[in-house]
Amino acid sequence: MAAPLFERALAQEFLKSERLRTRIGVVLMSLALLFIGVVMTVRRADFVGLIELPQLRYLVLTLPASIIVMLAFYGRYIDRCIARGRAVRVSLRYAEALFEVTTITGAVVLFCAMFGATEGLLSPPSYIYPVLVSLLTLSLDPRACLLAGVAGALEYGGLYLLLREEVLLQYPHTLLSTVTPYLVRVTMIAVSGAIGALVAFELKRRSIATLRSAQARSRLRQVFGQHVSPAVAQAILEAGDDPLQPESRRVCVMFLDVRGFTKFSESRSPDEIMRYLNTLLEPLMECVSERGGIVNKLLGDGFMAIFGAPLSDPQPERGAVAAAREQLEIVARLVERGAIPPTRIGVGLHAGLAVTGNIGSARRKEYTVIGDTVNLAARIEALNKRFDAQVLASASVVAALDERQRARAEELGEVEIRGRAAPVRLFKLA
Repeated sequence: MAAPLFERALAQEFLKSERLRTRIGVVLMSLALLFIGVVMTVRRADFVGLIELPQLRYLVLTLPASIIVMLAFYGRYIDRCIARGRAVRVSLRYAEALFEVTTITGAVVLFCAMFGATEGLLSPPSYIYPVLVSLLTLSLDPRACLLAGVAGALEYGGLYLLLREEVLLQYPHTLLSTVTPYLVRVTMIAVSGAIGALVAFELKRRSIATLRSAQARSRLRQVFGQHVSPAVAQAILEAGDDPLQPESRRVCVMFLDVRGFTKFSESRSPDEIMRYLNTLLEPLMECVSERGGIVNKLLGDGFMAIFGAPLSDPQPERGAVAAAREQLEIVARLVERGAIPPTRIGVGLHAGLAVTGNIGSARRKEYTVIGDTVNLAARIEALNKRFDAQVLASASVVAALDERQRARAEELGEVEIRGRAAPVRLFKLA
């Protein structure tokens, strides 16, 4: 499902770039049309003697006008393609590019007919070839650029070969009668096509890379929400899809709950409740991110966090314990400065194997962790009230801590847990 969506998004961006090209072309040709019309009207005396019928000078205006009309119709066609989510037909794009180049060649031919072969071949229209070819880079189609460059060079070069005898007779024994000035123009047209193709290829490559990066970040936000630290998010993006594939891995699961929240909310307005939860939970979730974990689920007045997934961590328990102890300090500071009323939290930690991966439909997926490890962590958190604790952890968590941290843990012994046949060895960390 992701690939077609990406292809459609990519095609839309390419179409928008090509639409921009048509609009720039219309503006440039309109300016050229206006300039030529003004010059031929204001300086009409300059054409007396050069053209048998001076009125023919206005015939040249039909050429930029025809390009304007073509670009306008082609631009409308692109607009319809964008609206309908369709791609431009490649053959039509190439035909449009050839039309522009051939129209310029027609302008050169007209100048040759009006002023003579040499003057026509060196006339202003011959300078427009590279401009139109360069504009084709915005189509992000390297082949179109090459086609226009080669076609323009062949047309101009062929026209020179046809008029070569006349050129030699007009200005014999001068630079204008040599092949050099005309070869330079042929080379300029061909090179502009090659450079345009390279630029179009690079722009296309960068556009694809940018869209892929944006899609990856969008997918990351969709799967993990906003509860991932920048460092973890970047690591996931760099690792590609592998961290999100279903697999069994060792994780440490944290459940956090606000003690007495039901009683607190009974006498508070909805606004007060939301302000309280936002003020309390935001720094607590940030603490999880800073310690390398992710907040996987919001649970109203608490949340579930995971350490060791989606990125592997050889010792996820240490990050989880450090985060739990720091969370107690955060709550104490918030209470001390009056940001929240007196508050106690309960944290339950358990480490073990769990199944991790994306679950959901093509439209909505969620990265989650399932298994007995998750269920037991939730049960442990619920025991905080029984033992007058704020942080409880299983033996698997404490076993991964260093000697100094283990010394701070108070063993509670084997504890019966609802829904489990065998008791669980628990430790009170705070």
